[in-house]
Amino acid sequence: QTAFRRFSQVGKYSRVRAASLALQTLFRGRQARLLVKAMRACVTVQRVYRGHMARRWARSYRRSVSVVQAHYRGWMERKRMWAACRQLATKARDMRRRIADARNKMQEHMTLGNRTQSGLDVLVHSDSISAVIKAVGSLEVATQWSDVCAQCIAELGAIDKLYSLLRSCNRSQPHIVLARQTLATLNNFTKYGERFRAHVAVLPLAAQALGEVMQTMSNDEECVALAATLLRYITKDPNAAAAIASIYPESGNPAPITRFTATLAAFEKKAGVRQSLSVAPTNQMPPKAGVRQSLSVAATKGKEERKTLIVKTLKAAIKAII
Repeated sequence: QTAFRRFSQVGKYSRVRAASLALQTLFRGRQARLLVKAMRACVTVQRVYRGHMARRWARSYRRSVSVVQAHYRGWMERKRMWAACRQLATKARDMRRRIADARNKMQEHMTLGNRTQSGLDVLVHSDSISAVIKAVGSLEVATQWSDVCAQCIAELGAIDKLYSLLRSCNRSQPHIVLARQTLATLNNFTKYGERFRAHVAVLPLAAQALGEVMQTMSNDEECVALAATLLRYITKDPNAAAAIASIYPESGNPAPITRFTATLAAFEKKAGVRQSLSVAPTNQMPPKAGVRQSLSVAATKGKEERKTLIVKTLKAAIKAII
């Protein structure tokens, strides 16, 4: 009996114990899952709250930094601006002081009008080439900067004297300098448009002087370029162009149109030769060009452009004459 009762109670206890353990496992698992879900919810709430607070702090920090940067940059710009204003004020004071000193030191004979008058007097009465060069230089400055002085020079008949000077020039270095200054002075009249065209177109003297200069100083491209520009300015007037075309040879000298055509042919030949040389193969040149070679190439390019300009200007002038 004892053994049987013991066996029956042990089986019943085992079944109750297994059922109790199963209920405890289910309950504890449910409680654990609820706790995990609550913890996840808390973590989500904390994450959202901390993100919100971090963004709020970042916005406030960025706004504060922007305000500080704006004030600092504004202060730096105002400081730089005031420094620049002080420099400009200093330069303006120095300039006003220099102008006042120049006015105090100004001499009556150095004014533009008096220099023009003295230049005209030397041009008419002096035979010294150095004095004439200096006088023509004064006339060049006067005609460049003052239309009143240009009007005075034109009305006093100094343009005829300038053309006569051109006809008297030879190939010596002082006469080349004189020819350049004279042509530059005459070209200064062209900047005023139609105002001085009748004064500059002194025919047949102008055409003869320009033709002689082009042939006498054909090696000086600056003189030829200035003469061609002045000729083109004169031939823009159809009456002047017709008058140049009607000039006949005199005392063994060819007509001006003949001189112009010969000069054009010479410069076309020079430009053609230079162009043929420029397109030659260059595989024998050194791989690296030096500074001197680069400067010489730039100078050659400038000369070629001047030759091309002379050819174009002379073609236009001769077309207008013919």
